[in-house]
Amino acid sequence: MTLKEILLATTLACLSLSGWSAEIAMVTALAGKASLIVGKKENTELRAFIKLREGDKLSLKGNTRLQIVFFGTGRQETWQGTGTLDVGDTETKSLDGDLKAEVKVLPAILVKQLSKTPSA
Repeated sequence: MTLKEILLATTLACLSLSGWSAEIAMVTALAGKASLIVGKKENTELRAFIKLREGDKLSLKGNTRLQIVFFGTGRQETWQGTGTLDVGDTETKSLDGDLKAEVKVLPAILVKQLSKTPSA
C-alpha cells in the first residue's frame, strides 16, 4: 500500500466517524405521547430506555411527561407539556412551547448502571 493510499483511507475513515455521535442520554420515564424527529418527520415513537444522541429532536404532545438522564453529568431532567426539545451534549433545550425542565443530579453509581442498560 502506498503512502497516498494510506492517507486516502485514513481521511475516509475520519470523515465517516465525524458523522457518528455517541449515546449521551437515556429516556428513563415517559407518560404520554412523544416522538423522535428525524429531518422534518417524526419517525420514531419514544419509549422508556431509548438512548439519545446529541442533536436529537424530541416532540412532546399533550400533557406528556418525559424524564431524561445524561450519562456524563448525571443530570436528570423532567419535562411536562407540549413542545419540541433539542438534546445537547449536557442538557436539553426547549425549542418552542412553554416547557421548563425540573432538574436533579443523580449519584454517579446510578448513572453508570443506567449507561450500561441496553437501549429499548
